[in-house]
Amino acid sequence: SVPPIVHTYPNGDTYLGRLDLHSSRREGYGVYLSSATGSTYSGQFLDDMRHGYGVLVHTQHGKYAGEFVMDRKEGIGTLILNDASSY
Repeated sequence: SVPPIVHTYPNGDTYLGRLDLHSSRREGYGVYLSSATGSTYSGQFLDDMRHGYGVLVHTQHGKYAGEFVMDRKEGIGTLILNDASSY
């Protein structure tokens, strides 16, 4: 098994997790921090995309906890906005 690493991208984003040995794509559980938006995603990755259960926190919009499919929110999840309303 490949140990988790900290990887910083040229745009300043940071990823803590596992990268596929051959493709260098994000795989399995990881945490991704966007330097541009300040948002964080903690959850499952597949083929460099959010895929499976995860939590996306955006400082300006709120938090989404639920399922992702091929980098899109899909399926069962909860959106909690900064005003504390949830959907």
